[in-house]
Amino acid sequence: MFSISTLNFSGLGLGLLMLLAIGFGFFWVIRLEYHLGARIWKAVLGIGLLICLLSLWMPTFGSSALLGILGGSVVWGASELPG
Repeated sequence: MFSISTLNFSGLGLGLLMLLAIGFGFFWVIRLEYHLGARIWKAVLGIGLLICLLSLWMPTFGSSALLGILGGSVVWGASELPG
C-alpha cells in the first residue's frame, strides 16, 4: 500500500535547490560582468572550485550536496564570463 511516510523528498528538495542555484547563477554572471568585466573569470572559477572542494568535508550528505551544487553553479558561471 502507498504511504506518504515512505517517500524520500531529499532528491526533490535538492533538485529544486539546484534549479534555484542555476537560476541565480544567470543573474549574478550578468551583474558581475556588467560591473567588473569578464576579466575576473579565473578568480570566479577558483572560488567555485574551492566551494566544490569544501563539499568533500561536509558532515552530512545534504550539506555536501548543496555545496557541490552551489560550487558547480559558480564554476559554470565562470565558464560563461570569458565569452
